[in-house]
Amino acid sequence: MSFLNLRSNKSRIIVTRIYFGIVASITILHASVSVASVERFDGDYSYSETPPNKCVITGADVENAGFRISGGTYFGIELTCQLTNPVNIRGMNAILFDLQCQGEGMEWEERILLQILRDGRLLKAYENWASIHHPCP
Repeated sequence: MSFLNLRSNKSRIIVTRIYFGIVASITILHASVSVASVERFDGDYSYSETPPNKCVITGADVENAGFRISGGTYFGIELTCQLTNPVNIRGMNAILFDLQCQGEGMEWEERILLQILRDGRLLKAYENWASIHHPCP
């Protein structure tokens, strides 16, 4: 004698509801992990190599220019990128993202690794270069 007789419609309905409940729970968990991982980097950062006295976040190349990461979007100088598909890098407190960017009449995709360093600076690493940025005051 089995717990559920899958030949009956009632048992099929119960199994289907359990299956979709599990799928929905996994989807919600994945979405919350993705949002939390992106929000970790939210803030304003300087392009300057030294700690800035102030930052100007305008999207233009001006004195004291900075960039903003907010809600999964990177706002830089004359470009905007969506941070998608986060992958945690085990043991590094870093996350690898796909970037979907647009700016100056062009669209492109690339990958970026973001990491908050122990001193609060942001490490950005791309395929062939990396940079470190101080948080804005």
